[in-house]
Amino acid sequence: MAEVDFKKFYQELQGEDFKSFYFLYGEEDYLIERAFNYLVDCLLPQEFRDFNFHIYYPEEVKEEAVLDNYEMYPMMAPRRVLIFKEVGSFNDSQVSVIQEIIKKPNDMVYVVFLAPSIDKKKKIFKLLSEKAYSLEFKRPYDNQIPQWIQTLAKEQGVEIDSQASHGLHELIGSELRNLNKELLKLKDYVYPRALISIDDVQSLIANSSQQTTFKLVEQWIEGSESQRLKLCEEIIDQGESELGFLQLLARHLRILLQVKKGLAEGLSRDQLGKKFFIPNYFMDKYLKQSRQWSEIDLQRILAYMADTEMNFKRNPQLKKALLNDLVWTSVAVK
Repeated sequence: MAEVDFKKFYQELQGEDFKSFYFLYGEEDYLIERAFNYLVDCLLPQEFRDFNFHIYYPEEVKEEAVLDNYEMYPMMAPRRVLIFKEVGSFNDSQVSVIQEIIKKPNDMVYVVFLAPSIDKKKKIFKLLSEKAYSLEFKRPYDNQIPQWIQTLAKEQGVEIDSQASHGLHELIGSELRNLNKELLKLKDYVYPRALISIDDVQSLIANSSQQTTFKLVEQWIEGSESQRLKLCEEIIDQGESELGFLQLLARHLRILLQVKKGLAEGLSRDQLGKKFFIPNYFMDKYLKQSRQWSEIDLQRILAYMADTEMNFKRNPQLKKALLNDLVWTSVAVK
C-alpha cells in the first residue's frame, strides 16, 4: 500500500475507518510516538487492554505463539491489538511469521508494526510497505522547524509569534520532543496570557539545561583545540546529551555557512536576517563567528559531522573518541 498523508491518517481514525495492518517508521521518533499513541487509543481504549493488547519485541516473535495469539477472539472488547516493535531488526524466520499473519487478516485483530530505523532494501520493509497502511515520519528540514513550533504551540492552546518561534529554534535546536517540552514550560510561564513572545523565550530559556548545551556549542565554535577537547570531557562528565550537542553544533555551523554565502552575495545585515530567518538578537554573534571560518572549511566539517552523527548512533560506546576526532578534524580544516 502506498504511503498516506498524516491528515488522512488522523481523519480516518476519527471516523473509525480502521485498517488491519499499520506500519509506522522513520527517523522522527517523537512524531512516531504521537501517532502510535493516538492510533492505539482509537483502536483499543485503555479499559479493554488487559486481555486484548500485546507488545512483541524481536526476540519474542516465535511462530506458534504469535499465530495462536493472532487467532484469538477479543475478550469483552470490540477488538484486539498486537504491536510489533523494532521490525527493522527482524530475521528471516521472524519475517516469515509476519508473512503468515498478513496472508489471513483477522477482522477482530489489528496489528501495528514500528520501526524507528529500517533498511528499505530489507524483505520486511518491502512486505509491510506493500501490505500495510504505511506512514514514514521523516525528520523535518531545518527551515520547517519554526512552523512546527507554531503548530505544537497551537496544540497546547497558546500562540507563539514568528520572532519567538525562530528564537526558540535557535536556542533549543531542531528536536521536536525538546521543543515541545520547552513550549509546555513557556505556556505555564506566560499564563494567563496566550501569546509567547521573544522576551518570554529569552527570559525562561536562559537558565534551562538546553541553554547550557547552547552555551557549550558557542564555546566550541569560538574556542581553541585545547578548549574544545576540554568541552568534550565536560559534555560527557556532566551527562549532557552528546547527540543533542552534535545536532545543535551542526545546525549552528549550517547557519554560519548561510551567513558566509550571504555576505559573499553582498547581502546586508537586515537582508541576511530576513533571508535566513535569523532573529536580530543573534545576528551580531553569527556575523562575528562567520569570519572565523572559510566557506570550504564549513562545508568540510559539516560533511564530517554527518558521518560522526551516524557513527554516534551505531557505536555509542565510542562517543568520547568520536567527539575528540571531531575536534582534530575542525583544527585540520581551518
